Amino acid sequence: MNQGCNQMKIKKRTVICFGIFFVLFLMTVGNAAAGSEQNSAIYEDRIVWQDDSNGSWDIQMYDIYDSTKTQITNNEADQQNPDIYGDRIVWQDSRNGNQDVFMYDISISREVQITTSESYQGKPAIYGDKIVWEDDRNGNRDIYMYDISTSKETRITNNTSDQSSPDIYGDRIVWTEEGAIYMYNISTSTETQVTPHWWGWEGWDEEYHNDFARAPFIYGNRIVYEAETETGNYLIKMYDLSNSTEQTIGLVDEAYYPAIYGDKIVWENIPGGTPLTGDENHDIHMYNLSTFTVTRITTNNSLQGDPAIYGDRIVWTDARNAVSYDDLSDIYMYDLSTSTETRITTAKEEQMAQGTETQITTNEGEQERPAIYGDRIVWTDWRNGNRHDFLNGDIYMYDISTSTETRITSNESSQSRPAIYGDRIVWADYRNDNGSYMISDIYMYDLFSSTETQISTSGSAYSPAIYGDRIVWMDYRNDNGSYTNYDIYMYDLSTHKETQISTSGSAYSPAIYGDRIVWYDSRNGDDYNPNWNIYMYDLFSSKETQISTSGSAYSPAAIYEDRIVWIDTRRTGGKDIYMYDLSTATETRITTSVSASNLAIYDDRIVWDENRRFNGNPEIYMWNLSTSTESKITSNEPYQSVIYVALPAIYGDRIVWDDNRNGNADIYMFTLASAEVPDSGGNDSESPAAEFTSNVSSGNAPLSVLFTDLSQYATGRSWDFNNDGISDSSEIAPVYVFSDPGIYTVKLTVNNANGTDSKTTTITVERKSSGGSSGSGGGGGSPEPAKNVEVKELSQVFITNDKAVKFDFVKNATCVVYVGFDAKKTAGKTTTIVEELKGKSSLVSELPSGDVYKSFNVWVGNSGYATSENIENPVICFKVEKAWLQDKNIDQASIALNRYSDEKWEQLPANLSGEDDTYMYFTAGVPGFSPFAITGESKSSREENETGTKLESEGRSINGNETGSEGMESEQQTEQEESTGMPGFEVAFSVACLLTVFLYKRR
Repeated sequence: MNQGCNQMKIKKRTVICFGIFFVLFLMTVGNAAAGSEQNSAIYEDRIVWQDDSNGSWDIQMYDIYDSTKTQITNNEADQQNPDIYGDRIVWQDSRNGNQDVFMYDISISREVQITTSESYQGKPAIYGDKIVWEDDRNGNRDIYMYDISTSKETRITNNTSDQSSPDIYGDRIVWTEEGAIYMYNISTSTETQVTPHWWGWEGWDEEYHNDFARAPFIYGNRIVYEAETETGNYLIKMYDLSNSTEQTIGLVDEAYYPAIYGDKIVWENIPGGTPLTGDENHDIHMYNLSTFTVTRITTNNSLQGDPAIYGDRIVWTDARNAVSYDDLSDIYMYDLSTSTETRITTAKEEQMAQGTETQITTNEGEQERPAIYGDRIVWTDWRNGNRHDFLNGDIYMYDISTSTETRITSNESSQSRPAIYGDRIVWADYRNDNGSYMISDIYMYDLFSSTETQISTSGSAYSPAIYGDRIVWMDYRNDNGSYTNYDIYMYDLSTHKETQISTSGSAYSPAIYGDRIVWYDSRNGDDYNPNWNIYMYDLFSSKETQISTSGSAYSPAAIYEDRIVWIDTRRTGGKDIYMYDLSTATETRITTSVSASNLAIYDDRIVWDENRRFNGNPEIYMWNLSTSTESKITSNEPYQSVIYVALPAIYGDRIVWDDNRNGNADIYMFTLASAEVPDSGGNDSESPAAEFTSNVSSGNAPLSVLFTDLSQYATGRSWDFNNDGISDSSEIAPVYVFSDPGIYTVKLTVNNANGTDSKTTTITVERKSSGGSSGSGGGGGSPEPAKNVEVKELSQVFITNDKAVKFDFVKNATCVVYVGFDAKKTAGKTTTIVEELKGKSSLVSELPSGDVYKSFNVWVGNSGYATSENIENPVICFKVEKAWLQDKNIDQASIALNRYSDEKWEQLPANLSGEDDTYMYFTAGVPGFSPFAITGESKSSREENETGTKLESEGRSINGNETGSEGMESEQQTEQEESTGMPGFEVAFSVACLLTVFLYKRR
């Protein structure tokens, strides 16, 4: 047959997986996971298939001519069942919540949505300009067609039966209906029943019935299909439209999913002719109609199925390399002209991390749930008790620098789930329990002072975490006896104060970093749909934020700096790691293997355990955010996990986990080689070098100072703010308030395995000034009393000479949106603080005139930085609630920004720069930074002021005889000119202001 005159496509039939056995196989191992390739179709040199290497099904294409692979779709939804003809690829797509038909044109690199109905449209096939599919928009399955050349959609079938699995060749469309094959001729608009109804059909005729026919495929006058007999066997049959004859093809075995090209028919074959037992081999067979011969194409002792054919090339799905959840199947091709088999797709090989593994514990008891900070590893240890009965678990510690193991707790009850920060170890303790194992409290041990402290007294506290002076845990003290009403609590060691963080009654497993506490919460769920999501509470702004919205956050979250990570089952129940970056407000999917568990994060490295292989042995994996690469930490076959929860932990270049390769659970550690750790300018042999900055070195009491640790090669730190020899904080960037006047020596001590180093500086705190703010510095720590601050927000930017600087306040905690200026000098990393006040600033003598919306302070950089010598063109963008404007009847044009300087208020014009449903946004140029107040005038008072001014002016002119009739005419003329001229001026001025703001933002 002349292929130039009879261009056709050859595709796989519309099946999700090949062969009944492979369906059972997938049901056994779970959802098809990353790396599985299925449902191939071929046209000339191009092969297309569906691939879930990225965690959801995507359409991929391979060009045989130049051996290149192209990803056609990258939407996070599933794209499946592709077909190809010429430059066009079609598939079914779930991105809109239902299944739609999409098309991609290779020649113009353009994707087009073909169907827009909100119902199901799937299993598309394409020939020339025509696409056909099955569609249930009418309550049953119908066949529809779309003509690309006319952009017209046509309903092909109209009866109430279900029609499915369409295929098309030329003007002919075939499908399955009631176990029979039907055909529609587009050129004559006629429908024909090709095969009789099947033996199980409701109205079957004993003398005139057929096998159950399905999965039809058409080429020219020949239709091939799969037929199920009354005896339960599956055969391949062909119907020849030219002579109206039907014949059985090939062996009488178990045969499925035929395809045809010219004289060649291919199918999936299972030898034996008996009902499936699950032990049979699946192979690809071919029948040549011209030579009447059957050829076995594949001989591999595995599963091959779902074939497609074009010319001399046969493609199929092959499971011979299925050793893990990451690679269940591949696409293979056989060339009849050369008798060669080619593997089209290959699994991505796992990269082993570089480094050294160390066994930490050797005791024959069970050791589990390790945590690590610096050189110290802590864990729960059952050597003195029984893990199975939860009897006498203890907390142990191992110091890497001294290679010594220490028993932390010796109480005969159980202590579990330890966490460590600096010298402090916290855990859940059951010593006050009555044997129910339901009464537990949080305890802490201080390694520096060798003292143990009971932190909580509720008897209902679990899962502690610690950062600096703050300890958080989940607590069911507000429960009604169901032990399901949990909230997050916090204890501050510096203030000895306990605080309830959440009130939802459904908050679990908190983690903490700096001022941020995260947990997972089912507050929006019910008994049937828990609807788990990740939430965060910011202690600095006293604001709670919902981080995830999927309703499927599977496990406790972890946090490091601006990054929050968790495991989510939103993708068909598979467990993947997601990350939310607070600095960019973006969510990223990290893994696509759908089987991740128990994650931890440090810097730009995420670790977790995962069972990807069929042998049931989880391994430890790591993802490097800076290089976007995954590496495998463990490689031994035995089980890397505790029975309950496998929980790797990471600090710096060290990863710890529990591992029962020796028959019991032990603690192991992997130390990453320098190649695996981002370059910090040094190496493992370097001693620590202490370095830090403060945003102010002097100011009036009470003085709030932000300190930032810039040390190198340090794994731990300790701040002493008042030179009393007692550690006040171990945070990276703590804020300390000096309440009383004096000169304070601040000391930072840092350490690593190679030693310690310290640096000191002095902070001068002066008596509080009785006057207001003056000058234009607006820098340094705030002299505003903390009790007068409603909320504050910090923003940090690296300032470079001759560059526009913009401090964005992304938390939206205050009325300030951003602070900007042009830098005249390089200042490096600089912090700007905005304080929104409860009332009048204590730094001003009185409020400005008008209705005050908000009062706030702005402090930029170190004291004295924000002057005309260092910056120019300073600007503040702020927002005003529309509700306030409406409630106070404020004239929008009267909104002004008032700055307090030299003991007086200066009103600065504010330009409207935008609005949304809630706020009006304004920008104002400012001479400097200091206390500010946003004001407006009510429309009534403004009208009264304008009327009074006008009457007073007229009275003075008339009574003083300053003007005659000519003067009045001149004055009227001037007023008229002003009356008609000002609106144009205002419009021009507003446009100019908006343009200025736009150009500023562009920079």
